[in-house]
Amino acid sequence: MRTTTQEEIRKKIRKKIESKKEDINTWMKRYHIDYEMKKEIMKNINKILLEEDKDAEVENLFNVLPGYMKKHLKRLLCLKTLSQVELLQLMDDSVLIMMCDCLKPVTYAVDHIIFPKEHPIDRMLLIIEGTVWTYGTSGEETATKELGKGDVYGEELLMWASPYKAGIDNLPTSNENVKCHTQVEGFALSAKDLLKVVSKHEQRWKLNLDP
Repeated sequence: MRTTTQEEIRKKIRKKIESKKEDINTWMKRYHIDYEMKKEIMKNINKILLEEDKDAEVENLFNVLPGYMKKHLKRLLCLKTLSQVELLQLMDDSVLIMMCDCLKPVTYAVDHIIFPKEHPIDRMLLIIEGTVWTYGTSGEETATKELGKGDVYGEELLMWASPYKAGIDNLPTSNENVKCHTQVEGFALSAKDLLKVVSKHEQRWKLNLDP
């Protein structure tokens, strides 16, 4: 009886894996994950699901991957985007890599206000999927700007962190509402983590202040 129960559990887990593979493959295709990395991701996800019976929702993919793979994927998805930010075009690669390593995956629902007007900008957001609209006032119906895949919001933090201003209380303030027009997936770099990067790479911290 016990053997039968174990077999049924394993069948159920394997069925769950198969039901998620299509979503995961779609996610990897969308972000142009190379073939070797796809194989590695699927191997790890299969192993984790089999051993721990975890769900692998696409938006939580990072939660079921080992640390070294999370780091690799963040660099793959975000390093180029960071290097193209105007203020970061003179930055040493080692600094950009550490910034990548500090990024945290985020998902925001449709109509979610990521940065409310007159609230502190406490993170930089790198958008990898979805559309964000900015509004000058809370009652404004027409968006003043549209941001999408490959765009970054919150670059003010780069200037804020550079002179080592004292404390998180001095964060820059948003002068607009930043709202999700669609579901948005991306990576966020918190103000605290950015300060850690600057502190560690003080000698290499160089912003492009004269583009």
